[in-house]
Amino acid sequence: MRNAIALIVASALLVPGIADAASRVIEGATDAKPLKSLRLEAHVGEVEVQAGDGDRITWRLTLEPDGDDGWFSRRDDAQRAVEGAEVRATAAGDAWQLELDLPRGIDFDDVEEHWEVTVPRRFAVEIDANVGRVEVVGVAGGVEAELNVGELRVEVPSGDVSVRANVGEVRVVSATKSPGEVRLSANIGDTDLRISGKTTKSGSSFGLGSMAVSSSSGGEDDITAKVNVGDVGVRIE
Repeated sequence: MRNAIALIVASALLVPGIADAASRVIEGATDAKPLKSLRLEAHVGEVEVQAGDGDRITWRLTLEPDGDDGWFSRRDDAQRAVEGAEVRATAAGDAWQLELDLPRGIDFDDVEEHWEVTVPRRFAVEIDANVGRVEVVGVAGGVEAELNVGELRVEVPSGDVSVRANVGEVRVVSATKSPGEVRLSANIGDTDLRISGKTTKSGSSFGLGSMAVSSSSGGEDDITAKVNVGDVGVRIE
Protein backbone atom coordinates (compact mmCIF):
# COMPACT_ATOMS: atom_id res chain seq x y z
CA MET A 1 0.00 0.00 0.00
CA ARG A 2 2.88 2.34 0.69
CA ASN A 3 3.88 2.25 -2.97
CA ALA A 4 0.38 3.25 -3.99
CA ILE A 5 0.48 6.46 -2.02
CA ALA A 6 1.95 9.54 -3.64
CA LEU A 7 3.39 11.92 -1.08
CA ILE A 8 3.98 15.55 -1.98
CA VAL A 9 5.80 17.80 0.48
CA ALA A 10 6.16 21.45 -0.46
CA SER A 11 9.24 23.51 0.28
CA ALA A 12 9.27 25.07 3.72
CA LEU A 13 8.75 28.81 3.92
CA LEU A 14 10.45 31.13 6.39
CA VAL A 15 8.27 34.02 7.53
CA PRO A 16 9.48 36.97 9.64
CA GLY A 17 8.02 36.86 13.13
CA ILE A 18 8.14 38.55 16.51
CA ALA A 19 11.47 39.81 17.85
CA ASP A 20 13.29 38.99 14.57
CA ALA A 21 12.50 35.30 15.02
CA ALA A 22 11.27 33.43 11.97
CA SER A 23 8.23 31.25 11.70
CA ARG A 24 8.18 28.40 9.24
CA VAL A 25 5.49 26.78 7.10
CA ILE A 26 5.61 23.13 6.02
CA GLU A 27 2.98 21.92 3.56
CA GLY A 28 2.15 18.58 2.02
CA ALA A 29 -0.53 16.45 0.38
CA THR A 30 -1.27 12.85 -0.50
CA ASP A 31 -3.86 10.77 -2.32
CA ALA A 32 -6.44 9.52 0.19
CA LYS A 33 -8.17 6.89 -1.96
CA PRO A 34 -6.55 3.86 -0.27
CA LEU A 35 -6.91 5.41 3.21
CA LYS A 36 -9.71 5.60 5.78
CA SER A 37 -8.43 7.69 8.67
CA LEU A 38 -6.03 10.32 9.96
CA ARG A 39 -3.88 10.10 13.08
CA LEU A 40 -2.19 13.28 14.27
CA GLU A 41 0.09 13.89 17.24
CA ALA A 42 0.60 17.47 18.41
CA HIS A 43 2.24 19.13 21.38
CA VAL A 44 1.79 22.86 22.05
CA GLY A 45 -0.41 25.04 19.87
CA GLU A 46 -3.49 24.54 17.69
CA VAL A 47 -4.91 21.72 15.60
CA GLU A 48 -7.64 22.35 13.04
CA VAL A 49 -8.94 19.40 11.03
CA GLN A 50 -11.81 19.86 8.58
CA ALA A 51 -13.55 17.80 5.92
CA GLY A 52 -12.97 18.64 2.27
CA ASP A 53 -14.86 17.81 -0.89
CA GLY A 54 -12.08 15.88 -2.60
CA ASP A 55 -10.30 12.59 -1.94
CA ARG A 56 -6.96 14.03 -0.82
CA ILE A 57 -5.29 14.84 2.45
CA THR A 58 -3.59 18.20 2.68
CA TRP A 59 -1.70 19.71 5.60
CA ARG A 60 -0.13 23.02 6.47
CA LEU A 61 1.94 23.31 9.63
CA THR A 62 3.03 26.74 10.83
CA LEU A 63 5.80 26.68 13.43
CA GLU A 64 6.59 29.57 15.76
CA PRO A 65 9.55 29.73 18.15
CA ASP A 66 8.44 29.89 21.77
CA GLY A 67 10.37 33.15 22.24
CA ASP A 68 10.68 33.02 26.04
CA ASP A 69 14.14 33.21 27.58
CA GLY A 70 13.12 31.18 30.60
CA TRP A 71 14.58 28.42 32.71
CA PHE A 72 13.26 25.66 30.47
CA SER A 73 13.40 27.44 27.12
CA ARG A 74 16.11 29.47 25.36
CA ARG A 75 15.54 31.57 22.28
CA ASP A 76 18.33 29.91 20.28
CA ASP A 77 16.89 26.46 20.99
CA ALA A 78 13.47 27.68 19.90
CA GLN A 79 14.77 29.00 16.61
CA ARG A 80 16.82 25.88 16.01
CA ALA A 81 13.69 23.83 16.63
CA VAL A 82 11.77 25.76 13.97
CA GLU A 83 14.57 25.63 11.41
CA GLY A 84 15.33 21.94 11.88
CA ALA A 85 11.79 20.60 12.25
CA GLU A 86 10.30 18.10 9.84
CA VAL A 87 6.84 16.63 9.38
CA ARG A 88 6.84 12.87 9.51
CA ALA A 89 4.04 11.74 7.19
CA THR A 90 3.57 7.99 6.83
CA ALA A 91 0.96 5.36 6.05
CA ALA A 92 0.21 2.69 8.65
CA GLY A 93 -2.32 0.27 7.24
CA ASP A 94 -5.26 2.38 6.07
CA ALA A 95 -4.37 5.33 8.33
CA TRP A 96 -2.32 8.40 7.43
CA GLN A 97 -0.11 9.57 10.30
CA LEU A 98 1.22 13.10 10.83
CA GLU A 99 3.62 14.17 13.56
CA LEU A 100 6.33 16.74 14.18
CA ASP A 101 9.94 15.59 14.31
CA LEU A 102 12.48 17.93 15.98
CA PRO A 103 16.29 17.88 16.02
CA ARG A 104 17.92 15.80 18.72
CA GLY A 105 18.05 17.53 22.11
CA ILE A 106 15.27 20.03 21.35
CA ASP A 107 12.17 20.09 23.53
CA PHE A 108 8.68 20.32 22.01
CA ASP A 109 7.94 23.19 24.41
CA ASP A 110 10.38 25.35 22.43
CA VAL A 111 8.02 25.59 19.46
CA GLU A 112 4.33 26.29 18.89
CA GLU A 113 2.48 24.27 16.26
CA HIS A 114 -0.49 25.36 14.18
CA TRP A 115 -1.83 22.44 12.16
CA GLU A 116 -4.36 23.00 9.37
CA VAL A 117 -5.41 19.66 7.88
CA THR A 118 -8.10 18.75 5.34
CA VAL A 119 -9.33 15.18 4.92
CA PRO A 120 -12.17 13.50 2.97
CA ARG A 121 -15.57 13.68 4.65
CA ARG A 122 -15.71 9.88 4.99
CA PHE A 123 -12.60 9.85 7.18
CA ALA A 124 -12.20 8.98 10.83
CA VAL A 125 -9.87 11.24 12.82
CA GLU A 126 -7.70 10.47 15.85
CA ILE A 127 -5.80 13.26 17.62
CA ASP A 128 -3.46 13.25 20.62
CA ALA A 129 -2.42 16.74 21.78
CA ASN A 130 -0.79 18.19 24.87
CA VAL A 131 -1.56 21.90 25.34
CA GLY A 132 -3.65 24.30 23.27
CA ARG A 133 -6.75 24.07 21.11
CA VAL A 134 -8.12 21.20 19.02
CA GLU A 135 -11.00 21.55 16.55
CA VAL A 136 -12.44 18.89 14.23
CA VAL A 137 -15.23 19.82 11.80
CA GLY A 138 -17.24 17.95 9.19
CA VAL A 139 -15.89 14.38 9.20
CA ALA A 140 -18.38 11.51 9.27
CA GLY A 141 -16.16 8.50 10.04
CA GLY A 142 -15.79 9.12 13.76
CA VAL A 143 -13.59 11.24 16.02
CA GLU A 144 -11.30 10.22 18.87
CA ALA A 145 -9.33 13.02 20.54
CA GLU A 146 -7.41 13.54 23.75
CA LEU A 147 -6.06 16.86 25.04
CA ASN A 148 -4.13 17.47 28.23
CA VAL A 149 -4.84 21.19 28.78
CA GLY A 150 -6.94 23.54 26.66
CA GLU A 151 -10.04 23.62 24.48
CA LEU A 152 -11.40 20.70 22.47
CA ARG A 153 -14.27 21.18 20.00
CA VAL A 154 -15.88 18.70 17.61
CA GLU A 155 -18.67 19.39 15.11
CA VAL A 156 -19.70 16.46 12.91
CA PRO A 157 -22.63 15.29 10.77
CA SER A 158 -22.51 11.73 12.17
CA GLY A 159 -20.19 9.05 13.52
CA ASP A 160 -18.96 7.94 16.93
CA VAL A 161 -17.22 10.59 19.05
CA SER A 162 -14.91 9.93 22.00
CA VAL A 163 -13.16 13.00 23.41
CA ARG A 164 -11.33 13.68 26.64
CA ALA A 165 -9.48 16.60 28.26
CA ASN A 166 -7.60 16.68 31.53
CA VAL A 167 -8.08 20.40 32.23
CA GLY A 168 -10.17 22.71 30.05
CA GLU A 169 -13.33 22.73 27.97
CA VAL A 170 -14.86 20.01 25.80
CA ARG A 171 -17.70 20.72 23.34
CA VAL A 172 -19.34 18.32 20.87
CA VAL A 173 -22.03 19.12 18.30
CA SER A 174 -23.44 16.25 16.25
CA ALA A 175 -26.14 16.23 13.58
CA THR A 176 -26.53 12.45 13.70
CA LYS A 177 -29.95 11.02 12.92
CA SER A 178 -29.11 7.87 14.86
CA PRO A 179 -27.82 8.80 18.34
CA GLY A 180 -26.80 5.91 20.53
CA GLU A 181 -25.26 5.97 24.00
CA VAL A 182 -24.29 9.50 25.07
CA ARG A 183 -22.15 9.91 28.17
CA LEU A 184 -20.72 13.09 29.72
CA SER A 185 -18.65 13.40 32.87
CA ALA A 186 -16.63 15.99 34.78
CA ASN A 187 -14.78 15.32 38.01
CA ILE A 188 -14.73 19.02 38.87
CA GLY A 189 -16.85 21.30 36.68
CA ASP A 190 -20.05 21.52 34.64
CA THR A 191 -21.82 19.09 32.32
CA ASP A 192 -24.54 19.92 29.81
CA LEU A 193 -26.43 17.59 27.44
CA ARG A 194 -28.95 18.86 24.88
CA ILE A 195 -30.87 16.77 22.38
CA SER A 196 -33.06 18.39 19.69
CA GLY A 197 -32.97 21.74 21.50
CA LYS A 198 -34.03 20.30 24.84
CA THR A 199 -31.69 20.21 27.81
CA THR A 200 -32.22 16.72 29.10
CA LYS A 201 -29.79 16.87 32.00
CA SER A 202 -27.21 19.28 33.31
CA GLY A 203 -25.30 19.86 36.49
CA SER A 204 -22.16 21.10 38.15
CA SER A 205 -19.64 19.86 40.66
CA PHE A 206 -17.46 22.29 42.60
CA GLY A 207 -15.69 19.87 44.89
CA LEU A 208 -14.13 16.46 44.78
CA GLY A 209 -16.34 13.85 43.19
CA SER A 210 -17.91 13.76 39.77
CA MET A 211 -20.85 14.99 37.72
CA ALA A 212 -22.06 12.58 35.05
CA VAL A 213 -25.06 12.62 32.71
CA SER A 214 -26.11 10.13 30.06
CA SER A 215 -28.78 9.30 27.52
CA SER A 216 -29.60 6.29 25.38
CA SER A 217 -31.60 6.47 22.14
CA GLY A 218 -30.71 3.06 20.75
CA GLY A 219 -28.98 4.39 17.66
CA GLU A 220 -25.62 3.70 16.06
CA ASP A 221 -23.55 6.80 16.88
CA ASP A 222 -22.16 6.77 20.43
CA ILE A 223 -20.76 9.92 22.02
CA THR A 224 -18.48 10.06 25.05
CA ALA A 225 -17.12 13.37 26.37
CA LYS A 226 -15.06 13.64 29.55
CA VAL A 227 -13.07 16.25 31.42
CA ASN A 228 -11.21 15.98 34.68
CA VAL A 229 -11.34 19.67 35.61
CA GLY A 230 -13.47 22.02 33.51
CA ASP A 231 -16.66 22.03 31.46
CA VAL A 232 -18.10 19.48 29.06
CA GLY A 233 -21.13 19.84 26.81
CA VAL A 234 -22.78 17.83 24.03
CA ARG A 235 -25.47 19.00 21.64
CA ILE A 236 -27.31 16.72 19.20
CA GLU A 237 -29.45 18.56 16.67
